[in-house]
Amino acid sequence: MPIVASAGQTIYAANINTIGLVGSIVSTGSNGTVTSGTTETVDAVLGTLTFTALAARTYRVNLIGRGLSASVSGDRFSVKFRYTTDGSTPTAASTLLDHDSTWYAPGVGSNFTSTVPHQAAFTPGAATVKVVVTVTRVNGTGTATPIGSCQFFAEAL
Repeated sequence: MPIVASAGQTIYAANINTIGLVGSIVSTGSNGTVTSGTTETVDAVLGTLTFTALAARTYRVNLIGRGLSASVSGDRFSVKFRYTTDGSTPTAASTLLDHDSTWYAPGVGSNFTSTVPHQAAFTPGAATVKVVVTVTRVNGTGTATPIGSCQFFAEAL
């Protein structure tokens, strides 16, 4: 919903922050944490997205531009968001945010990399929200390395 100002009304930046982008964009151009087989692995290189959520507000978390480079052709991987609302750093055992995205490795290495855009919306309540990205191999025998420049951010809906 856009902010509409009346003549003479002042709009402060603090008010605008509750609409659209919340918190800071987390970004990297570095390769991420290599998965360890079927163990769900947090991409610690990418880091943690942190933002302050308001009560009764819905937010969408986005991961744009990140790819996966597989060690074995034909493997499938799951990309997930895990989050906390108590200020602690999320782990692979933290609450799953909505759903996962499945990625198929058509070949081996960076020549077969495709980006894995992932989005999920939720209403966490009033809290300090922290979100991480995890990757798990769901079939096959290899590992995957998150690669490529990306942006990881939340927006108020």
